[in-house]
Amino acid sequence: MTTKTQTFIEPSDILTLKFTCDDCGCTLSVPVTRDLSRNEEKGKLDNCPMCRRFWVSNGVTSCQLDIAGFTTGLNTLQRILSNKPGFSLTLEIKTEEAEEA
Repeated sequence: MTTKTQTFIEPSDILTLKFTCDDCGCTLSVPVTRDLSRNEEKGKLDNCPMCRRFWVSNGVTSCQLDIAGFTTGLNTLQRILSNKPGFSLTLEIKTEEAEEA
């Protein structure tokens, strides 16, 4: 007999993005409600705030706008689902069992 466990979350369960530096281990949590596409936010995620290692930027290009697009889309989806559109949506997340397999 085989047992398989699946874990699901709702988009509203996602509260923050957590960045962890590969070099120094510094972590930075950014609420998904924060608008990373605003001009005031530009470049704030380019480097680790502790050791200054490149994060979302490699010095030439940056994926901060892609991250901002993700959070904007997530916030839109959360707002749509909060209005009870006639369906529910969940996201399956990888379990430790699946990682070991």
